[in-house]
Amino acid sequence: LLNRMSNYQNITFHGLLSQNKLSTLLKNIDLHVFPSKSEGQGKVIVEVASARVPTITYSQYGAREWIKDGSEGLVVDEFQDMVSSIKQLLDSPTGLRDLSEGTKDLASRMDPEKLCNKFAEKFIELYKNRY
Repeated sequence: LLNRMSNYQNITFHGLLSQNKLSTLLKNIDLHVFPSKSEGQGKVIVEVASARVPTITYSQYGAREWIKDGSEGLVVDEFQDMVSSIKQLLDSPTGLRDLSEGTKDLASRMDPEKLCNKFAEKFIELYKNRY
């Protein structure tokens, strides 16, 4: 990926960031590109969604099951799909803004506290109904 993207002047690879640096950075980001094909449910996608930054990511780890493609972020199958989707966003005056608005729903639905509470409720229900 780095070799493919090295010709672009407006792309920066940040690497590991502290929480303070990440918070500051998120104020200036329009789109989060998450190129992992084996991450599982990337916590960072929910973190950036809570800052109203949409993500474009690969479908290989089930992202379509928890991201509403096209309204809460973009889920693609191949690198060329990622490139095409970014070009479409650049050509659409409202596309990125609409995705950014949709991140509210993703961040709310995937809020870690809410998810933990749902799991806890399910465990309690299973425990009570075990006999």
